[in-house]
Amino acid sequence: AMVTTKEYGDYELRVKWRFPAEGKGGNTGVLVHVQDDKYWPTSIECQLLTGRAGDLLLTNPPASKLTVEKARQDPKLERRFLRIEPK
Repeated sequence: AMVTTKEYGDYELRVKWRFPAEGKGGNTGVLVHVQDDKYWPTSIECQLLTGRAGDLLLTNPPASKLTVEKARQDPKLERRFLRIEPK
């Protein structure tokens, strides 16, 4: 875990991840902009779930907020914003 009390903006975070069983996929994510120390903190999750990597999820909305084009909001799950597909 990486934790800091300093605030950052306009940054790029790069991570590498892999799942232990080849071909089985998995579910993980990176929490950014954590606002408290709850068991499941108010934050934005950068999703790394197999098939959904790149989506953004708000934990504990409306306390967690994100400004994203409305077209990227998942109609099935209001707190999920869909990844930008590569061209």
